[in-house]
Amino acid sequence: MNLLNNQIFVSLDKSKSDLCGTIMHNSLPEMKYFSGIEQLLKWIDVIMKQPGFPESTVKYRSFKDGEKKMDKMPMEFTTEHGEKATFVVSVMYCQNATWQGTVKWLEGGRTEKFRSLLELIKLMDSTIEESQSEESQSEENQSEESQSEESQSEESQSEESQSEESQL
Repeated sequence: MNLLNNQIFVSLDKSKSDLCGTIMHNSLPEMKYFSGIEQLLKWIDVIMKQPGFPESTVKYRSFKDGEKKMDKMPMEFTTEHGEKATFVVSVMYCQNATWQGTVKWLEGGRTEKFRSLLELIKLMDSTIEESQSEESQSEENQSEESQSEESQSEESQSEESQSEESQL
């Protein structure tokens, strides 16, 4: 997959309580793992400070000086889909101390706009909840099917035994 400079590839994996997975961007030498929403946001913030992203309308204050600049051209890399969901986040603007853009859910084939970081997180979270509910429904359907097959088998066995008894 070849990403533009303002696109970030986020792959979410299974976790009991929080988001975990990998993040990739042209400015990163390799895929970075994150465990928790805080680490994901820190990686996105590091990437957002690279050239090719919209400049922030607010200057963040910090105790350290200087910023790392991206000197690499966009590259092509292989992408692994996450166990839960995979997204391509495209940041178009950085206004009012937050990000605006689009997020594309690769497995679902849907693209949604987000107006803030909170909205981006909620979109990703709703996708995970949606996929979890689909998984639990399919598990319930499979257990119902196996139970109905068992009950049908028991019914046919009881009918066979009754017909044998009537023949005796």
